[in-house]
Amino acid sequence: MRRFVQKMRPCSVMRRELGVTLWLHGLHAGRGSRLWKVMKKFLCGFLFGTAMSALVAVPVLLKERHDKFQFGLNNGRTAGLREAAHSLEKKFGRFEGHASYEVLFSVKTTDVVSIETNGVRTVRVIP
Repeated sequence: MRRFVQKMRPCSVMRRELGVTLWLHGLHAGRGSRLWKVMKKFLCGFLFGTAMSALVAVPVLLKERHDKFQFGLNNGRTAGLREAAHSLEKKFGRFEGHASYEVLFSVKTTDVVSIETNGVRTVRVIP
């Protein structure tokens, strides 16, 4: 037991030896160390790369968001006009004649028109 106690070193000696060993290899955590210099370069490069990526990506993503919103808005508007044209077609029927007409609105290949026959205005759909 006595031999074991004698072989143990105090913590301060062990810490000092560990510090010397790390210092010899250049791995100690001080600000002047080789490891800190390498990590500082890596960290600066990483932050610079992240900032440049964000600088490029943010405007592109904002424009893409606006374009997708407009696409959805136009898609909904087209679907609503098509539904309205379909409802008007069920209610008033299709235009089969060759008289003059005034186009109220168009949806893709379907036109909703206003026709005047014998002084009476009516709505018809031209598919």
